[in-house]
Parts: sequence; C-alpha cells; structure tokens
Amino acid sequence: SHGQFPRNFHSSDLRGGASYSGRKSSFDTYFDQQESSQNITLLIGEMALLHCTLRNIGNKSVSWLRHRTHIPDLLALNNLTNSLDTRITAIHSHGSEEYVLRIKNVEIRDSGKYECQVGGSSPSDTIYKFIFLEVLEPVTRIIGGDDIYVDRGSTLNVTCVVSAGSRSPKYIFWSHNAKILLFDGSETSKIPYLPRDSKGRFYSRLIIRKIEHSHAGTYKCEPASSPIKTVHVHVLNGTVLAVANGEGNQSSSRSPPGELSNKPSNKIAAPVQQQKPDGGGTSGSFPHQPRYPLLILIIMVSLILQMES
Repeated sequence: SHGQFPRNFHSSDLRGGASYSGRKSSFDTYFDQQESSQNITLLIGEMALLHCTLRNIGNKSVSWLRHRTHIPDLLALNNLTNSLDTRITAIHSHGSEEYVLRIKNVEIRDSGKYECQVGGSSPSDTIYKFIFLEVLEPVTRIIGGDDIYVDRGSTLNVTCVVSAGSRSPKYIFWSHNAKILLFDGSETSKIPYLPRDSKGRFYSRLIIRKIEHSHAGTYKCEPASSPIKTVHVHVLNGTVLAVANGEGNQSSSRSPPGELSNKPSNKIAAPVQQQKPDGGGTSGSFPHQPRYPLLILIIMVSLILQMES
C-alpha cells in the first residue's frame, strides 16, 4: 500500500553517511560508474527520467525514494509505482540492469533530492545513490516593453531574452503577423547556437533595415519550452503613425538589461496617436495643430466687418 516501506528498506537520512557504490567482492551489487551526471535540470512541462543502472543485482529489490522530510517517501519498488501522483511511473524490464523513475510534466514542486536504493539485510549491506532534480520556470522578455516606435526609413532592432538557467532553448523564432521571419538556434540557421548576455540569459535579435509602414504590426518571440512574448511595432512618418492592431504584450520590464540595450535606438519619445474606437479620426496626446482654414475664415470676416464700418 502507499507509503509502506519494504522490510529491507533503510533510510539513508536515518543511518547517515555517504552513498556507497563500491563492492567488497565480485559478487556484490554495485552502481554503474559510467552513468551520466546525477544533477538534472529541466524546464516546467518537460519529462524527467531518473536512471539507476546496477550490476550483479540478482534477486534484490530497487527502491525509489523522494527526500522532502526526515523520513523519505517511497515512490516505487522495482517496477511497482507507490505514488498517488499519476505523473510518476517506475520502469523496469525483467532481466534488465537499468531502473528508471519517470515523472511527466514536471513542476517546480518536483525539484529536490531523489534516491535509488538497493536494500540489504542490514544497513551496512544497503547501497544507494542520490539524484538531484531542479525544475525551472523560464522567463521571456522583449527589451523595450510592449510597444516600439521607429521612424520610416530607419532600422528596427528588437531583442528577446530568455532566462532558463543553464538550459539553452533549442531555438527562438520570430514572426510578424503570423509569418515566420527568423529562426535562431537551429543547425540550419545563421546562428546555430544561441548567444548569452552578461547575466547568462539567452537572446536573439531581430533587425530590419529601411523600415516601411508595411513593417508595422505584431511581432512575436517564440522560444522552445518558454513563454511567447509579443511586441507591437509602430512606424512613424512625421506626425503620421502606422498602428498595428493585434494581441497585447505581457513583457514585465521596460528597462534594458545592461549590454543588451537596442542600438540604434528605435524608441521615439513621443506619445502614441491611435484610432478612435468608432474609426473616425485620431486621438492622442500630440499637441493640436493650428486649424488654418478656421483662422483664415476669422480674418476674412474681421476684414469684411472693418470695411463695412
């Protein structure tokens, strides 16, 4: 039943000491020393595969434990899962030396210390090893905020950064009004490996020269296994503003992160002029231009009145 330890189970926390993977004789059970690193880093939603390869296992049992309190939780025994969490599954084929604990759709709460243990008749006969799982929540930002303003004929330079620990996104691609423009991080792209800034974040830059009104619109930065971020690009031509209607952006910061400031700057220190909801005319905080036709009419009327008097 759930939470019940096998008779030969020994908590490594209770007995103390370091993990023992050696053997006293050629008949002893031992861990394969060629296994990959026991520090595993994943992003939210990915699948964790915790491996444990044993030699000379014989008819001994392998337990999977999760350390969260002084008394660890028993998750599995051989290929029998002992968890109410349906994401967790113990995998083992009869006769195989490999034991796997699989966790689907990992979450932040899955981070921590796991143990693969081979029980013996006494604590001194028990061997075990720890696997440390770290689950990260990636963050995507577009430098400059929700809206970027650029003069017609100049250069658009937009930077997207992804914070995902040491895990590089497999790719980052840019799209404009649902059309893919740039694909970074692929072996077939101009930038096969994503660069990192001084803060360790991976980034991709979208550069469009000689910007035109047709370039106005909704741009999306879409990294693998990370949130999508949206930016609206507005093309200025004097007091005329090409405004693209589209989705809102959820970028959380408007300040450039050190060396990743966009150069040349594509932000114009001017308020946005937007279409009124009813579609008639424009509204905004630009200073009102003089109404020349009305001024001329007033002058003409004034002259006529002076002549009549």
